[in-house]
Amino acid sequence: MFLRGFLLLFCATPALADVTIVIRDGNPWDTITVSHDMCGPMSGRISLDLESSAGNMLIDTVRGGAGTKDPMPVEVLAGPIIVEPVRDGDRQITFLLGDLPPNIEAVIGLDFDNETGWWPGPRVEVWGEHILGTAARIDMHGGASLGQFGPSGTVILPNPVDMQCDTPEPQMDDNTMIVS
Repeated sequence: MFLRGFLLLFCATPALADVTIVIRDGNPWDTITVSHDMCGPMSGRISLDLESSAGNMLIDTVRGGAGTKDPMPVEVLAGPIIVEPVRDGDRQITFLLGDLPPNIEAVIGLDFDNETGWWPGPRVEVWGEHILGTAARIDMHGGASLGQFGPSGTVILPNPVDMQCDTPEPQMDDNTMIVS
């Protein structure tokens, strides 16, 4: 009987959903990936502030501009995203998510460069130590959540509207074995 009560309590406990944002270096695209584990589609405005990044990161969109080499336009690669205009050398990016389903990734492709390293001038790669400290904010109807990227290039923002996701209780039938 104890196990049945524990299982019902465990399965009925609501879980707070999170929004995960990941920055990855890549070729030809560096990427910003957004996903969430809320109960339903998520809409909101997400802003990343690279000014606070340990690597003094910037967005490189124009050859011969602020970045080092191989600039890329900022483009939506997957998902319901609208990116606000970005200029070469910007250190902020803001985008709107529209009804992103749970556990589906929305992806933006772009070129990040950093301004740290052993030679003078910008560098072309962005790794965890460069991304560290980048500020992230999500604004949703009813709330906002803030965070900073860690050394893995990831930030997990708590659900800004405290949406509770109730897991359904398991259904028992005559064939269910109860251990007591």
